[in-house]
Amino acid sequence: MQDSIQLITPWIENLENNIINDKVLLLVFKNPNYHIKLDKDTFNKQFLNHIDSKYYRLFNIKELDNMDIIQSDKKSKNIIILGHINMSIYKIANINFEILLFFSPLQNTSKFNSLRTLLEINSIQNPYKHIITIKKKDPIKIIKSNDFRIISDQIESLFNPYLFNKYFTLFYPFYALKSDRSKNVVFLKNILLEDIFLLIKNKKLTSRLAIAIYKASTLKFNENNTKIGIFFRKNLGIKSNPYKLPNRNNLQTVKVYDLKILEKI
Repeated sequence: MQDSIQLITPWIENLENNIINDKVLLLVFKNPNYHIKLDKDTFNKQFLNHIDSKYYRLFNIKELDNMDIIQSDKKSKNIIILGHINMSIYKIANINFEILLFFSPLQNTSKFNSLRTLLEINSIQNPYKHIITIKKKDPIKIIKSNDFRIISDQIESLFNPYLFNKYFTLFYPFYALKSDRSKNVVFLKNILLEDIFLLIKNKKLTSRLAIAIYKASTLKFNENNTKIGIFFRKNLGIKSNPYKLPNRNNLQTVKVYDLKILEKI
């Protein structure tokens, strides 16, 4: 996922002209001035006082068990949600609309007086901003891209965006992408990266990588492994089989989908 400075300006223009945006705007700031509380009342007064309140609704993500509750408002109002570092990934589970995520780890919000200036994009003066669209994608297309960046970004970008020479934990927990119930995720990220290399180099798609890609693409973080396995058997036309991982210190047998078979079909 590539950050895009073209995503945010049209959204703000529509808001200022009382035009309803299709995308929900999710704003996350890691405020260096911790004494400043960016609550809804403060945000309304500081950034939205010139906007007609009939055309927008502001939420704090802490109010929402998930985002289904905003579905009815979304058709008639621009929806802005104030998020925070370490938001639960389950807040966006199964959504059927698109979210425009704006994240800035350096922003001091007190010096701005409008939403436009707060979110102003300048790649030279304000380069440390993460702007992506969160939406459901086809996991098969992600896999068949055979592109390391596309696959790894699909898995990691919501959890650990890399900005200002540092990783930030945006959504959590990363183990929502795991294929089993254990919560030991110390090596999960590295394991999945190794599995991506295996996919790119040897056309071997491990079952655990397939599950991670499926969950990150469809936003179905609670989907069980059986249903995911059925999805891949149906859409790939092959079953997973045991495979000994090459070139690893501890010999390990995992289940893989051999995508080389598809090249012969």
